[in-house]
Amino acid sequence: MLMNLPEILKNQKARARKFKPVKMSKRTELWYRQQLKQFVKMMTNDVERALQQPQGSFFMDDAKGFQAISAKALMKVLEKYEKSDRTSQAENIANGFVSRGDAQNHAEVSTNLKNQTGIDLSAYLRNSPNITEKVNALTAGNIQLIKSIRSQYLDKVQNAVMQAMVRGSLNKDLAAQIKDLGKTTEKRAMFIARDQSSKLNAALTQARHEEVGIKKYMWSASLDERVRESHAEKDGQIFEYANPPADTDHPGHDFNCRCVQIPVLDNNEQIVKNSPIVSQQEKQQMRSEWSDDFPDTIIDRKLGDATSHPLYENAKKGSIEDAYQLAKDLVTDDAVNKLKQLVGNKNAILIPVHAEEAVGQNMIPVAIATVLSKKLHIPVDLSIVQATKVSRTGGDGWHRLVYSPAFDGIVPKDKYAIILDDTQTQGGTLASLKGYIIKEKLLHLML
Repeated sequence: MLMNLPEILKNQKARARKFKPVKMSKRTELWYRQQLKQFVKMMTNDVERALQQPQGSFFMDDAKGFQAISAKALMKVLEKYEKSDRTSQAENIANGFVSRGDAQNHAEVSTNLKNQTGIDLSAYLRNSPNITEKVNALTAGNIQLIKSIRSQYLDKVQNAVMQAMVRGSLNKDLAAQIKDLGKTTEKRAMFIARDQSSKLNAALTQARHEEVGIKKYMWSASLDERVRESHAEKDGQIFEYANPPADTDHPGHDFNCRCVQIPVLDNNEQIVKNSPIVSQQEKQQMRSEWSDDFPDTIIDRKLGDATSHPLYENAKKGSIEDAYQLAKDLVTDDAVNKLKQLVGNKNAILIPVHAEEAVGQNMIPVAIATVLSKKLHIPVDLSIVQATKVSRTGGDGWHRLVYSPAFDGIVPKDKYAIILDDTQTQGGTLASLKGYIIKEKLLHLML
């Protein structure tokens, strides 16, 4: 370490520096998820096709039992596939993931430090050999994880083939088992994307803090209903990087941990401890002021009209077809006409509340936006996603106030936005989405 930021700031007047938590990049995680999903799909398709070749219609054979000769032929195919080198593919994915996460982390940490200390450390942190070493280690670790997805899948398929031979299973049963292994492998890949995104952000934040001499941090938990008790109780507490909590390690290190660290300078520690504003301001979901001329919400139908519809449950769980049919049944001409008057000739887009795959599957808002898009000739924009799961359906007022959703994504500039959801109880979700858009300086309307 060549720099000691706390020492440099020692002669400055002590004040509460409101450092922001450096959160993991949702866009980086989504990119990693998509890459791993494609990786698994290509692998499972290749294996299933390869297993069909020695026996012709192997997966179509319902009548015959599993023969030993089939097992030998299938094992040869698997062994040949296992020996094929996929290292470059794993390296490309891992490099892409880490480089994206590193760029976002570097920008946020540097900006955060500059805003609160007045010192631009961007170039110093970019050229640090220690951070480069950490980036290389994280890349190597993810290469091994991606390779393990493939090796573990092939091991399980080989085991399934041998067990089928021992039991004399029907070919159709083995085929179904192999397809199930593919689904399980995809779920593991999605877990890796989520887990490694948090770990990458946590490790790089720590490396950059330590590089400039920051030895302590304040634990910042997400404080939604998914946070573990052992993590929530640490919120606001100060820890040393050299002495991590024994039960959880540092924020982001535990599996699927979404907690983050806020830097603490030695000469600022007591002020931080006595100033709840520093952490609590960051806990509040993004909201914005309501101007007097802001358009009223257009509420189409009563709250129970959607929930009582026979297609509602399937649409809420992710059925695209049922969600679209539900939207066509519920969107009224009256609401469409009101929107036409509201929009006029403005350059508008439709932004529905929708979540990342890991957060939720409710397809109704997207389906409503699609129906409105066809009627209003306005494009749908899905670049903003709900980044936290709050599960407030049926919750009381206090529950909805405490658990407000957060959003992430790129906001299109110089357009008017019609934001919409499938239901509105107290308006918390739309208020959070509106606040996120306002923060990004996008003009907007509201449905």
